[in-house]
Amino acid sequence: MAGKLGGWQPTEIERFIESRDTACNVMLVDTDAGRGYLKAMGNPAGNHSLVCEWLGTNLARRLGLSTFDMALIEVAPDDVLYFARGGRAAAGPAVISRAESGQGWGGSVAELRGVENAQQIARVVVLDTWLRNQDRHHPSGTLRNYDNVFLSAEAQQAGKLALRAIDHSHCLLASPTPIVTLNAHELRSAALREDPSIYGFFPEFRDFCDLAELDSALADLAAFNAAEAGELVSDLPAQWQVSGDLRQALMDFLVARSQYVADTMKGEIARLVT
Repeated sequence: MAGKLGGWQPTEIERFIESRDTACNVMLVDTDAGRGYLKAMGNPAGNHSLVCEWLGTNLARRLGLSTFDMALIEVAPDDVLYFARGGRAAAGPAVISRAESGQGWGGSVAELRGVENAQQIARVVVLDTWLRNQDRHHPSGTLRNYDNVFLSAEAQQAGKLALRAIDHSHCLLASPTPIVTLNAHELRSAALREDPSIYGFFPEFRDFCDLAELDSALADLAAFNAAEAGELVSDLPAQWQVSGDLRQALMDFLVARSQYVADTMKGEIARLVT
């Protein structure tokens, strides 16, 4: 099975540890390459949540953000993996992230001052706006998911933490819903492609959003192209209910939305974050 981020590639699930009552009922498992967080087919958020997770985390890396190492792994028919809300993971391709020690951000500015890569915060806002990621900080302010800003103890500098942008299972949607359903028709709509809302911006981020870093992130976004989108979308397993039409719509949306944000939203983002 193709597809990994960060050079980490487990091939076998060895032990189920627990399932957590998150949107996707993420599971903690041991593998032949160490411990990881598994999002499997049949989860309560639907198989398209795996599409969003894989695309979102890949594109976070493409934009220069630190993420968990991630890979595709096959759930075998005899793997006994139970969801927290009932039911069992379906056999087939799943997403797994390498477990790191640390914790979700508590929401304070003081915590962010202890982060070694705080300059990446501007890139979080650009990423979430590009992908319309409604599950970190919704533009309305009605959803503030601090846990999706992970502070890892695996920092390079002693006494510091490392920020990780995690959990992209609910990006790209027309509206926030518990079950993720990607629709080719909606992805082709101007309402999504030219959505002027700014996603991912917590008010506590303001002091850490450097304009030079914002300019750099938007330049990286402007350079995203159809060839990159095609290569990324081609990795999506068909078992995740990804039709040919949906693949094309995803490619077209990612490229068109990247240009829209890079070309027309720079001023709006800059005014908000400074």
